[in-house]
Amino acid sequence: MNITSYTEILESSDVALAVKTDGRRFEFINGGESSTGCWPLDLSRQFNKVIVYHSGQGGNIYIGDYVSSVEDAELTGKYHINLNNTRLVGNTSESWTQFTHGKNPGYSRIYLEGGNFVSPPLGTRTPRKTTQTVDVFERDEQVKIWILSNANGECESCGKEPFNNIDGQPYLEVHHVKRLADGGSDTTTNTVALCADCHRELHYGENRELKQEKLYLEIARLIRE
Repeated sequence: MNITSYTEILESSDVALAVKTDGRRFEFINGGESSTGCWPLDLSRQFNKVIVYHSGQGGNIYIGDYVSSVEDAELTGKYHINLNNTRLVGNTSESWTQFTHGKNPGYSRIYLEGGNFVSPPLGTRTPRKTTQTVDVFERDEQVKIWILSNANGECESCGKEPFNNIDGQPYLEVHHVKRLADGGSDTTTNTVALCADCHRELHYGENRELKQEKLYLEIARLIRE
């Protein structure tokens, strides 16, 4: 049987430690009645299954019931993991990274829950930096000052008082109802003071058009452009 993903062999209630091995520290006893391997282990994790990705056998995939673990006296941080009812469920042509959905590069073990990835992704300590050139509109500072002052510390969309900034003032953002990029003007008749949530929703929310229409209906100074 060709296995392309760990999700094909886990039940919804299973929590599994999936491990990659070349077979040097993994063995079956009595045809799988009892098996053992030696891998790093997070003692805070609770799991009932062990999935073994056997690269030493060209991609054989095994699964067994977790029984117990004992810390290795010589290999710091590694544990002998005992399991039983271990069986071969199939073979995979997928790489270890593909088998774990690309979320575990570089690690020989990963924790999986009910078909979902539960170990945090590794990330990177040195993110790549790129240089981009963008067009920036010059804003009229007097328009911004008037809009924020006129709002009197309340969001002009939801009416709530936002959190205070580091200067102790209500944190409001100036929003152009018709975007400058779409030809909108930088005037008091096209701008409103919004809390951060309403501002993001007007840009990215599924109901942004309804929310924008509500601004036009409730704020008398706004002029459609």
